[in-house]
Formats: sequence, structure tokens, C-alpha cells
Amino acid sequence: MSEFPLFDTHCHLDDEKFGSDFREVLKRFSCQPSNKLIAVATGIDSAEKCLGISGQYSFVYPAAGIHPNSILENPQDALAQLEGLLQTKKFYAVGEIGLDCFRDYTPFAVQVEFFQNQLDLARKFSLPVLIHCREAWDPFFRIMEPIREKYGPIPGVLHSFTGSMSDMKRCLGLGLHVSFAGMITFKKNSELREIAQHVPEDRLLA
Repeated sequence: MSEFPLFDTHCHLDDEKFGSDFREVLKRFSCQPSNKLIAVATGIDSAEKCLGISGQYSFVYPAAGIHPNSILENPQDALAQLEGLLQTKKFYAVGEIGLDCFRDYTPFAVQVEFFQNQLDLARKFSLPVLIHCREAWDPFFRIMEPIREKYGPIPGVLHSFTGSMSDMKRCLGLGLHVSFAGMITFKKNSELREIAQHVPEDRLLA
């Protein structure tokens, strides 16, 4: 058991990969009473499942959002449904949202539309954002930097960062925390490890 409490900002608890050991995973996590986590959604059905899980486990905080690679799997009125979920005041963040040019699951123009609308909803309900950005840095900053200039720092997390040193510094300029995931352990990712060393400790997540 960790001596210090953990706060995991990005868990897809509704993922079927948990399967039969779901309760055991959460039991081990909750051995430290101060441990908490955010159950991150990928769509409307996912958000509802995250909310249901949070009702069973007090240390789970649900998020609601539509992942860029999951947009076409959601109902046509998904954005309206998302707003309805957020109006319940039962969610703690908007995510996972963002842009992805690495996979071709959703037309990019549709990704941009959903990303912008979900950023608007996060601002409307005063919630932080949990952002996915993969090989889409230029359009990402074209969307985000005017928002930062108009409304001030954007609360949230850039999840699983894989950009350049310049991208990282621009993310910090937006007001975001920068999170590094498993890719930082790959032998070929020495540059990513170097970038992580330049993130201020109070803005760094792993």
C-alpha cells in the first residue's frame, strides 16, 4: 500500500477489459482510504456507466464526454444528451474529449465540431476538461489558444502527452496540467522523458 494517497485522473472503469476482476481492482485501490479516481467516459453510454459506478464507490468521481474516436458510435443528438447529463451536476469533469489524427475513425471536421462544443459545455458548467490530442497539435492550438486569450487559463489535463517540447510549453501556457502515460517507458522515447523533466512539478501528472 502506498504511503501517500493516490488520485488517478484517468480511469476507463467501464471498459470491458476489467471483466471479472473489476471489483477486486477497486478493492485493492481503496485499501488506502484517501485514494480517489476519476472514471473517464468515451461517450453517452460510457458516461452513464461511470455515473453508476460512482454511485457504488464513494472514491470514484465520474466524468462525461465524447472521445474523438467514438463520436460515430454515439447517438445523433449526443451533444444534447451530454448537456443534459452535465445539467444534473453529478459529473466532475468533461472528458475524454479532443482531436486524433493518428486514427481515422471520425472525419476530422466532425472531431473539431464536437471538441469545440464540449469545450463550450465545460465552460458553461465550470468543469475541468480531460483532453486527448494525438498528432493534431496545430489544429488543437488554433482552437485552444483563442479560448485561453478570451477566458483565461483552461483548467484540465492534457492526457497521455506525446508532443514536442514546444507543444508541452504551449499546453502549460493554456493552463493545463500535462500527463504522461506508459509510452514514456518505451526505449525509443528518450525525447519524451526529457520533456517530462521540464514540466513544473505542480503541473506534472504520471
